[in-house]
Amino acid sequence: MKFQIKFILKYISFWYLVFFLQRNIFLFYFKNEHTFSFKEWILCNMHSFFSDLSAISYVLLPIIILTIVLLVNNKFSFTKYTRIYTIVILAISNFILISDLGLFAEWGSKINHKALSYLIYPKEAFASAKTTPIFLLLCIFVLKTTAEIFLLNKILKKLPEIHTHWIKRTGFIFLFLTLVFIGIRGGLQTFPIDRSWSYFSEKTLLNQAAVNSTWNAMAALTEKDEFEENPYHFIGNQEADTIFEKLCSQGKSIAVNKIFKTENPNIIIIMLESWGAETIGVLNTETDATPYFSAMAKEGLLFSQFYSTGFRTEQALAAIVAGFPSQPKTTIIRKFGKFDKMPSLAKSLAAINYHTSYYYGGDLQFANTEAYLKSSGFNKIIGQNDFKYKLYNEWGAFDEDLFTFTSKDYNNNPQPFFSIIMTSTSHEPFDNRVDKVFKNMGLAGDYLNVVHYTDKALYQFIENSKKEKWYQNSVFIMFGDHTNRLPRNRQNFEIERHWIPCLIYGPALSDQFKGKTIDKPASHIDIPAIILSQLNLDYKQYIWSKNVVDSMSKPWAFYTYDEGFGYISNKDKIVFDVKLNRLIYNNQTDKHKTDCLSLEGKVLLQKLLDQYMSYSN
Repeated sequence: MKFQIKFILKYISFWYLVFFLQRNIFLFYFKNEHTFSFKEWILCNMHSFFSDLSAISYVLLPIIILTIVLLVNNKFSFTKYTRIYTIVILAISNFILISDLGLFAEWGSKINHKALSYLIYPKEAFASAKTTPIFLLLCIFVLKTTAEIFLLNKILKKLPEIHTHWIKRTGFIFLFLTLVFIGIRGGLQTFPIDRSWSYFSEKTLLNQAAVNSTWNAMAALTEKDEFEENPYHFIGNQEADTIFEKLCSQGKSIAVNKIFKTENPNIIIIMLESWGAETIGVLNTETDATPYFSAMAKEGLLFSQFYSTGFRTEQALAAIVAGFPSQPKTTIIRKFGKFDKMPSLAKSLAAINYHTSYYYGGDLQFANTEAYLKSSGFNKIIGQNDFKYKLYNEWGAFDEDLFTFTSKDYNNNPQPFFSIIMTSTSHEPFDNRVDKVFKNMGLAGDYLNVVHYTDKALYQFIENSKKEKWYQNSVFIMFGDHTNRLPRNRQNFEIERHWIPCLIYGPALSDQFKGKTIDKPASHIDIPAIILSQLNLDYKQYIWSKNVVDSMSKPWAFYTYDEGFGYISNKDKIVFDVKLNRLIYNNQTDKHKTDCLSLEGKVLLQKLLDQYMSYSN
């Protein structure tokens, strides 16, 4: 039995080394963008112990099966099949590692259920991956796997065939199996381990690194994609309802400030792909990739604290049309049987004879977009197959071609109309067939260049539209659908990662608001209330939406990410991490005020999931 125990200890040590290398490759791959101290490095490796143990225990399970086969068949080559099995698992595990490296660079997280759900769109997934240094990641994969196979062969080289008496082998298998199942669940405690066991820091990189990549991928593949109960239930429902009502009910009266000068203007929403506020000169003087947008802001109504609800286009679309915030781990637009139960801005406007339309240069099937739009009552839905274009990338027709077509096609739509235009050229992988204005800046320069391209295309669209008969009775509402981690490598929880531009512009905008700025925090979910209040329409069914133009509304913005939320109230800003169960960012020192902000943010998250779950399938 000594030999079996010695082999198992060597095999376990081998896998601990594999996972130790994976964790530290993950850490130091991002060292230039995310700093950490030696103490934090030690803590990260300490907090990884239980997820490593669980992952190793899973790996050991098939070894038990091989041992059982050996129990009944002495001619069975334990060494041969152990080697084959281990090499296969090793390759899969290292592939998960490089996938995590690419995913964390873009999303700030490792493989999760939301990321896996996008694999049904291989073309789009491949397009997003083009900004990832594939060759470098493949080199890491090949070098690491080769070195570990070499070490494995050393361990298995002198492994003789096992001839222990079957009774001893049976006892050993039973003991081994018991210990493995204890290891899988992380110990003898009441509940098995989860990702929170590895969370210890306010730094996302350290927490993500501490979660074993192989274990995390298995968890993502096996966890349910729907909630059986609200995972964010912080306080009693009655108290939560009271606080929520105070946050959302104010300003439900008809707006005093009329920002539309005509009774029923054409309303054109332009969703600007991946536009972050940190690229906008009028909001951030350090970088100006959008000189035309900045110039238009002098003639429009600018929102200086506007935030995206999430970091995917479909999250923004649901927020704009239904006034419904993004969810941390799922997306309601992807859930048939849920999204059609939400209110619809298109339907509200159609009730007063607005024609509704949606224009996009890409694939309308992506992320259930077309199904959602049809369910929401849009009269006309235009995609990549519905017009001619000169240039096209993985995500759709170039913005200038989309804008040119849309400007002319509006003449075919009855007035008044409500329309959404979704751009795509500024989506990663940042097509290089645009003017190179920002040079020698690497990937950040590529991003700024495509934003600059869309800015020019947007300006040309406005100028061309001035020649069309529908223009004089129109108002444009322009904002980013979400941001990008670039140009400053923002992590997904950071408030700046959700800060986007928003501008109301056009001849139907009241003169008194031209050149003005609204400094109150707002977000995508406020669009229905802003629009409907200006048309003297009731918007109570959009319970999350606030008319921020009305001085009576309580100003706040709220966003979610995979493990928490950000909450902005006036100038106060907090970020709460659910796994850590604490604030990881707080810009003020008053404890009472901090406690109030934390409670309000928790209530919003709790009520969000309550409502999401109420839209039962």
